Amino acid sequence: MAYKAVNTLDSMIGHTDTRHFYFGKAAARLDDAANFVPARLTAIAIVASSWLSKAEPSSAWRVWLRDGNRHKSPNAGQPESAMAGALGVRLGGGNRYQGEFIAAETMGTEFPAPEPEQGHKAIRILSAVALLGLGAGVLISALLQSRRSR
Repeated sequence: MAYKAVNTLDSMIGHTDTRHFYFGKAAARLDDAANFVPARLTAIAIVASSWLSKAEPSSAWRVWLRDGNRHKSPNAGQPESAMAGALGVRLGGGNRYQGEFIAAETMGTEFPAPEPEQGHKAIRILSAVALLGLGAGVLISALLQSRRSR
């Protein structure tokens, strides 16, 4: 519940308007701290899942290490760059928000833009990531349960 509260606070006031500038910055930094470890675990899971999904694990690893910190967010670039390498596609770049173009870094600059075929591979990788997460959760739960029963 605490994590969801932090995440919601960042979504609601994490922007930088003049009225909530410092409060919004605090919410955004708290959200960054809460997601620091999960973002990196997700990138590692994408690298592992790309091996299980017959994608490109060495490319996922290389692009993650090179491009993971290029994103404006300290966390969003971690899984995005790993996925770019796993799929062998260019991800990220600028975007339009409320009609205004916001420039952003690109992950996997050496690769072509994604095609619809990569969507199926991305779904397989994310399915494997979810299964790895589920397996890790079950394992941790079983270990904790066995410690309590002693």
